[in-house]
Amino acid sequence: MIIDSTCNYSETLENGTKIARRHGWEYWYVECKVTDIGELDRRLRARTPLRSQRVSVEEPPPDAVAARHFAENGHVMMKRKIENPVRPAENSKHVIVVDSSRSAEGCVEEILKRIGVEVGGGQAAVENAELDAQSRYAS
Repeated sequence: MIIDSTCNYSETLENGTKIARRHGWEYWYVECKVTDIGELDRRLRARTPLRSQRVSVEEPPPDAVAARHFAENGHVMMKRKIENPVRPAENSKHVIVVDSSRSAEGCVEEILKRIGVEVGGGQAAVENAELDAQSRYAS
């Protein structure tokens, strides 16, 4: 399971663990982390959010029903969530945190190396290693 941002809910971990267990897979938690709130805001604004997702650091999700959760300054809230993520407590060897302010290729290469897939030789090698990892951990 790859968490593409800081994980804020234990339900996310519980569901990922259940899915892995049901299929006989190892559960790897990969957190793609950006600590620069300005960069995070730029990325949020550049995407098309789901109605349940923040539009920007300061703008809560359109479908937010509990407005009291969004009274806190967005920058303060994001900083708090980045600094206090929800991560698996057990199997710490299966927890990978990457600095996703780097290139996507660099992050993928680091992740694949950490899960035991050898990579080298540029983008094509990374893509082949991704396919190898998918077949190794999905069977």
